[in-house]
Amino acid sequence: KSNVPIGQPHRLTVAHDGKARVVVQLDGRQTAEFTAVGNCLGGAVVLGISSSTPVPIRNLSITGKLDPSDPKAARDRYVARALAKLWQPAAAAAAARDAAADKTAGARPAAAPSPRARRAQSLERTARPMVDAALRWLVQHQDDDGRWDGDVFMKHDDVTAEVSEGPGDAMHDVGVTALALLVLAANGATGNSGAHRASYRRGGEWLVVQQNLESGLFVPDLAARRIYDHALATLATIEAATLTGEERWRRAAQQGIDYLAQHRNPYSCFGYQARNNENSLSLTAWCLEAYLAAERAGLSVSKEALQLMAQFYDMVSDPTGLHGYTKAGEGSSRDAAAQAMRFPITKTATLTAAGLFGRHLLGQDPKAKPIMNAAAGMVTGRLPQWDVRGGSVDECYFYFGSHALYLHGGQPWSQWRKALLLMAAEAQRKDGTAAGSWDAVGAWSVHGGRVFTTAMLALSLLAPARYERAVR
Repeated sequence: KSNVPIGQPHRLTVAHDGKARVVVQLDGRQTAEFTAVGNCLGGAVVLGISSSTPVPIRNLSITGKLDPSDPKAARDRYVARALAKLWQPAAAAAAARDAAADKTAGARPAAAPSPRARRAQSLERTARPMVDAALRWLVQHQDDDGRWDGDVFMKHDDVTAEVSEGPGDAMHDVGVTALALLVLAANGATGNSGAHRASYRRGGEWLVVQQNLESGLFVPDLAARRIYDHALATLATIEAATLTGEERWRRAAQQGIDYLAQHRNPYSCFGYQARNNENSLSLTAWCLEAYLAAERAGLSVSKEALQLMAQFYDMVSDPTGLHGYTKAGEGSSRDAAAQAMRFPITKTATLTAAGLFGRHLLGQDPKAKPIMNAAAGMVTGRLPQWDVRGGSVDECYFYFGSHALYLHGGQPWSQWRKALLLMAAEAQRKDGTAAGSWDAVGAWSVHGGRVFTTAMLALSLLAPARYERAVR
């Protein structure tokens, strides 16, 4: 209702209903709400005021006005400083457990590195340090319970330093956690071996707990297009099941695929709501990746669904190589008119890259499908650029373009990779608590924030580790 000056003492009142909510009021003017989903942290100190009631905490949202000169930065600083005192003991305990797990694993005979791990370690000299820095940032910003918190990740920053900015939407913790796990897996973590094995296992365990055992959904509902979160969680769980061989993750992965089968439109592909007869290439691209990972893992997958997805790729594309959002001739999608103005679709070719990636995953051959070479030409005509003002930062484009052109190979891949490495090296943060991450300034950052952007850039750099090219 009114301004809350940063750095000045305030009266803090805590009301806990004993079930699911904790409401915090500053001077009767500022309200914050904690949702009781995570660990209980009792006797916590927030801004110097003690709360004797155990407070289960997940997310913090603040309503009202902050510093009008820079409300976003003021909010981030306020949130980080308030929560750092709550989370630091738990984070320290988690770090100690991880170190102990790594030490125990190190005492066992070292397992031979997987082919994926060997490919990850053989990345270019310019790419490997960027991936290592991104991994450090991601692991440092993982919650004690295993999740990556998309909107309040800065609670892990040093309370005395300038905190990382760029929160995402609290509704997409499942999605960003899945992406972070895909990064760790691409780098060679399996839960039993590889760098950051303990972090990988904790994240995978948190993800499995989120799944509804009846429906198989990893999210509570499909609001805010959270079907993307489910598709990503399914893909990450399939990889975890493959890497660990553990039956509980295998069951969760199969349930995730089974839900996608129920969600898919009859005789077609995937839309944002179940069986609504509306198809989206962007969503179908992620579902296809999950389906094919499930097939490789020996899970039960509908062959008809794979055939229908291949047909859909033909339906939404034309001989120029352009792949549309729902039909041929369309460009990439944007959430709203304001987003379309800020991130013009002419700057990238996201869905064309997604289409080319999907065609390679399906085993299509550019010699038999000339549209694939046309699509590769279109994508290389719009190489990666970190032009914030010009609106060319599109995390999904970097991801799909990297994977598509790596599988395509040849000059298109060389051109793309050179541009990606230059862009990523220049844009990656080198300073303070944000070091190793990438700023949340892209077309989809509003949803996933800094965790999402960092994971997507790391996955783009790790594309050569995640898949092997077909021998033709």
